Amino acid sequence: MRKLAPLLLLAAPLLAGEVDVLDDLPNRRTMVAEYLARQAAPFEAKRDEEIAAIRSVEQLQAWQKRTRLRLIELLGGLPPETPLHPRVAGKLDRGDYRIEKIIYESQPRLYVTANLYLPAWKSVSPAFIAPVGHWPEGKVFEDYQRLGMEMARHGYILFVYDPIGQGERLENFDPITGQDRGGGSGTTAHTLIANQCFLIGETLTKHFVWDGIRAIDYLLTRPEVDHGHIGSMGASGGGTLTRYISAVDERVKISVPVVAAASKGGVAGSGDGEQNVPGNVFARIWGRDHWWLLPPRPLLNLNASEDHSFQTALASLEELKRAYGLFDREADAVVLEAQGRHGFIAEMRQSAFDFIDRFWDPHHDHTRPARVGEGTLEKPETLRATDTGQVWTSLGGATVFDINRQRAGEWLLASRGRVEPAEIRQFFDIPSYVSAMSVRRAGSLARDGYAIEKLVLESEPGVYVPALAFVPKGEGRRPAVLFLDDRGKAAQAGPGGELEQLAQRGYVALAVDVRGCGETSPGEPLAPNRTHDRMYRDFTLNPSTSLARGAMNLGRPLLGMRVHDALAAVQYLASRPDVDFNDLSVFGHREGGVISLFAAALDQRVRRAIAHRALIDFRALVENRYYAQPASLFIPGVLRRFDLPQVAAAAAPRRIVLINAVDGMGRRLAAPTVRVRYNNVTNLEAVVHDYPDTLIEIALSSERL
Repeated sequence: MRKLAPLLLLAAPLLAGEVDVLDDLPNRRTMVAEYLARQAAPFEAKRDEEIAAIRSVEQLQAWQKRTRLRLIELLGGLPPETPLHPRVAGKLDRGDYRIEKIIYESQPRLYVTANLYLPAWKSVSPAFIAPVGHWPEGKVFEDYQRLGMEMARHGYILFVYDPIGQGERLENFDPITGQDRGGGSGTTAHTLIANQCFLIGETLTKHFVWDGIRAIDYLLTRPEVDHGHIGSMGASGGGTLTRYISAVDERVKISVPVVAAASKGGVAGSGDGEQNVPGNVFARIWGRDHWWLLPPRPLLNLNASEDHSFQTALASLEELKRAYGLFDREADAVVLEAQGRHGFIAEMRQSAFDFIDRFWDPHHDHTRPARVGEGTLEKPETLRATDTGQVWTSLGGATVFDINRQRAGEWLLASRGRVEPAEIRQFFDIPSYVSAMSVRRAGSLARDGYAIEKLVLESEPGVYVPALAFVPKGEGRRPAVLFLDDRGKAAQAGPGGELEQLAQRGYVALAVDVRGCGETSPGEPLAPNRTHDRMYRDFTLNPSTSLARGAMNLGRPLLGMRVHDALAAVQYLASRPDVDFNDLSVFGHREGGVISLFAAALDQRVRRAIAHRALIDFRALVENRYYAQPASLFIPGVLRRFDLPQVAAAAAPRRIVLINAVDGMGRRLAAPTVRVRYNNVTNLEAVVHDYPDTLIEIALSSERL
């Protein structure tokens, strides 16, 4: 066996500059992000028109009602209200305040662990829920402990609960290490689960918001709580959740989001999957619109100088003042900045007390100042609501992963029928006919026995797809292959590479960088800055993930846009005078393999689709807690409509060849396993192949119709 693979790995980087096509496009790294921003602009303009048209209380309330319902729909709806089954797991008496350790079920067997801080000297008090930000400690994080004891001393009740994936509610708890297997950051744990929620047409945000709504439900069962005076306050991710919960649940009468400025527009998604709501741009609902759902309820937004978010918050407030002005309550919406770090620091807590006291002063005469910064923190184990410190080992119960897996199974059972190409096109918003708007040559290279043409295809206005056409010498029409590699077209462009092998076998091979790949990829992931941070930086802050999030928020999945690019390339290939359009194949590596299946289903000129090391199906991404696949494959709602086996069947009778198909973790699957997953797909050929230097030979020798 020839050992070519190591040589190819060395060749590709040396050739990268030689085969670059977009040297004259200075914005090639930002091209896709700019395209998404242009797509979002009309929706932003429409939103601004709607807001500008609101000139009365009645108009505002009608807008709020419509928008609140639309927001709940975007979240995936809210779960049914089920029994809380609350229990008090322990009590602590600290003299001038008390702490109760609480467990309740926000959904059946989805346990929430919490601490309830109560004044020792009052019988009935206003109460606040306190969603926690991304601090792994959850409810025992220092800022929240201090907030709880200070609130209780001041005469208010505070209900602090652990978020999903933090504190006592680790979704991926490892009983051996006592840590979350997904990494040290709550953000990583959230994103692992959120991606799976997207596949079934739901959001992790829905579960976070529902935990908060049920926390309010619990407070209303307590005799100590003044039912007419419920508020929400939280920092960082907890501030974002305060914004969401306050927008959805009108029982929140005062809202205090901290270090969580509301976004003004655009498509950029948060690095945390829990804070992304697919389709929000299309629905014209941004973070600032959550604020517009609050008037006339009081709003205090607190910012930290180290976050540099104060100006963004002020800009949102300037517009919002008009809404509060309709009620003659302009002073009830306030934005402040504290000097210091990201968190709910002492200066912010003091500002919160001053603001809340204006409306709910428990002492009526302001003679009892808040004792900010005083008191001793509890040890984390003292505040545990479970015996072991983890729901997983103390109570068992369900996780959001369990809910997702069950829902995915239900949808798959309900959608086993055939999917038509028109349905796939509609789902991805791909027109019935796709062609490159323009094609231009950007140079050429001569190789032994073939030439390389450098091409630029414009698949949509402002979207440039760089391509390399490997053209054998000689006259006449030849069979053709569209080559898709998510690492970029240069990965196999070197001597001895797969593109050369195709040209040497007489094929016209067109390798393209679909948008966001190769030359138009947005850049490298940020380097880790903490030892436990690698997965967080690579997984949630990867620039390619941001593109996928932005497209998702626009309501057009990035994968669908890449399929659009591939179809434009198919059309170009078929139009070439040196190509036999009756013998056209698509060959894809990894995500490119997934794209090849869609290209075959949507263009009947594709006689054969070959996918190498491609994901076996989207179902594989919800079957296990962990996966190693890009964010672009987590397509919102896809499992409600179809899966890859149905896409492959839609290409029949044309041949689909899966070589070394992989599961969600990228592990190669046996051919019988693949055939079982594609049980009713008659045009499938499953191959397991161990020799990378003969991959093209195996692919091209598969059965041809």
